[in-house]
Amino acid sequence: MTAKLAEIRQLIQGGLVVAAVLFIAHVWWKTKALIPTLGAMLLAGMVLWGTANIQWFQDEIGKEMRSLGTTAPGTTVTAIPGPWPER
Repeated sequence: MTAKLAEIRQLIQGGLVVAAVLFIAHVWWKTKALIPTLGAMLLAGMVLWGTANIQWFQDEIGKEMRSLGTTAPGTTVTAIPGPWPER
C-alpha cells in the first residue's frame, strides 16, 4: 500500500510539473513579455516547491499546534511600573 501511495504521489508531482510548464508557456504566449513570464516561473516554482515539501509544512504546523497554550520557556510575567496612577 505504501508503494502504491508513493507511485500516486510521483504521478501527481509529474502532473504538476507538466501543468507548471503549460502555465508558463501560456503566459508567454499571451503576453510575449519577460516580466509576466518570470512571474509565472516564480509562481510555478513556489507551487512545485510547496507540493514537494508538504511534509515540512505538516511538521511546522504540527509544532505550532502542539505549542498552543504553553508559555515560552524561561519567561516570567512582571508588572511594569508606569507614570500613570494606580487604581
